[in-house]
Amino acid sequence: VTTVPAVLLLAAVYIYCGYKGYLSREETHIVFILAFFFFGLFRTASSAATCITSEKEALTWPILLTTPLTEKQIAFGKIIGSCIGGWAFWLLLAVHLLVFSLAGVISPAAVLPLILLIASSTLLVSAVGVFFSSCFKRSSISASVNLILFIFFTAPVCCPSPLPTFLVSPLFAAVIILGVTGGWDNIGGPFQQIGSRWGWFGTFLISGLALIVLVAIYLSLALGAFAIAVANIRRRTF
Repeated sequence: VTTVPAVLLLAAVYIYCGYKGYLSREETHIVFILAFFFFGLFRTASSAATCITSEKEALTWPILLTTPLTEKQIAFGKIIGSCIGGWAFWLLLAVHLLVFSLAGVISPAAVLPLILLIASSTLLVSAVGVFFSSCFKRSSISASVNLILFIFFTAPVCCPSPLPTFLVSPLFAAVIILGVTGGWDNIGGPFQQIGSRWGWFGTFLISGLALIVLVAIYLSLALGAFAIAVANIRRRTF
């Protein structure tokens, strides 16, 4: 029921921004991308945090454990299912990137790094949510704890200093990717200054290495959360 009004509202926002000429400005696309990215992650996190506890509360969890599925298959299925749960926002984000990269407003060089960032951070958010869901018996507790950690993970304002913000927040990393690939001095300036003595190659090299490290951290943490969730599946049945 709420889908149609939401689609109409979003269409009205795009029409208004196009009419006012805002779609040619970099900050407009930052807002759109970060909004789709944030709500996609939020939908994934909320779904993952209750995927097991909801079955425990409904007393269907023991039935699932009697199936031939292994602990790894169950946990992996919960993680992938939670990631797919935010499909509407991921679709909107993909369409926005495709349309405006083809239009030349967003640099095509930003698409692949953003895909890596989005995929790795989504897996991390989902795996951590499934981990918390495997630890608790009530959805309210699991969702509350996961929500607090999610806000600290995504919102740069929650970090005590700029360094952890840059190293942790996927939203902040997305802005840096857009700034570096688009040549936006007011956003990608720090990386451009660091790599200035090697020109554009140094800029992309340094920012690319930073992205690889960040993605590796996300995937490593996701793997750790997945491993603990697998161990909890039969240990914390009720």
